[in-house]
Amino acid sequence: MSESRIPRGRSSWIPEPHQQQLLQCALGKGSQALAEWERWMSRIGSVERADPSCQRLLPLVTWNLERQGWKGGMERDILYGTLKKTWFQNQLILHHIHRLAGGFSSRGIPLIFLKGAAMITGYYPLPRLRPMGDIDVLVPRHQLKAADRILRNLRWIPADRLVLPRENSVQRILFNACAYAHPEGLRCDLHWNLLKHYNFPGADGEVWHSPRKARVKGRQLLTLRPEDQLLHILEHALYWKQTRPVHWVADALMVLRSCPRLDRAYFFSRVGRVYLEPLVREMLRYLREYFPGDFPSGFRLPLRPSPPAGTELKLYRNLGYKNPGWWRRANRYRLRIRMVKKEYRFVSGFWMMLRFLILKIFGLRKQTSITL
Repeated sequence: MSESRIPRGRSSWIPEPHQQQLLQCALGKGSQALAEWERWMSRIGSVERADPSCQRLLPLVTWNLERQGWKGGMERDILYGTLKKTWFQNQLILHHIHRLAGGFSSRGIPLIFLKGAAMITGYYPLPRLRPMGDIDVLVPRHQLKAADRILRNLRWIPADRLVLPRENSVQRILFNACAYAHPEGLRCDLHWNLLKHYNFPGADGEVWHSPRKARVKGRQLLTLRPEDQLLHILEHALYWKQTRPVHWVADALMVLRSCPRLDRAYFFSRVGRVYLEPLVREMLRYLREYFPGDFPSGFRLPLRPSPPAGTELKLYRNLGYKNPGWWRRANRYRLRIRMVKKEYRFVSGFWMMLRFLILKIFGLRKQTSITL
């Protein structure tokens, strides 16, 4: 894809050239994957010098290169070490996922597992190929207090000063999750809305109608349906701070590989309702051009009748920046309030922003140091 079509300075979700090479190693086939590995190694010099985003891809790279007949070299032991480390960490997290699923199921509270938990249980060939850093769960907004009690009973401690804000509060609108920490060093994010920028009661009604089922250690889990999973992957790649989120490419292609017959009408209608169609179209064009073998032939992009305008245009200009400054962050919060006022009217946007600034001044959203 030409850089003139998607400027690298604005669309920072596009992988860097060396990251693109490693993605070809992880997802390519035959001699192409082996050749890209040799180029990547000559460019980086050592696996240990890879940036954090590339290190997250190494388990998938190792598995894919082996399938293509790779004989290995001096870096073979390091790559196998990453596979073993990922397997061990994921087994620990899967144990806690099993406990969470049992705790919520025993009290009749629906729970949808997001991000890594959903990917390794439903889309990746093996659990050790996709590293997980934490656990992300989604619960209905009206059952957040019950979910908080269950997490505390399972020894999950609130990791934010601000936990479970009241309904219709500015915190519930501007944030979509709160964090919990476990004595074993794990983190769990409790979500009351799926998307960061689309937070209000009823925003996720369709998500709960037809969740996908998976199993972990004999227990049934609920995950997002493939169309919602793909949308969540693309939206999450737009929010980042330190490192470029390369892993979204592997996650999105794993969903497309596992479910080549996605409901195209449902997916693009949902994308349009959450004001992300211009960004999603660019991200899908990137996947189709760089990974044509994994992109479903029937998953065509709909024709755009008119250029983006209004909220769509503002989101298109605002999201995807590396380390956005305070003005751009303020615009993100303002856009969230604007969308909530449009979809769910209950309070003045001016007073919501004023209350939020007061909370930021007093540091109520800052992480606390917890002794575990």
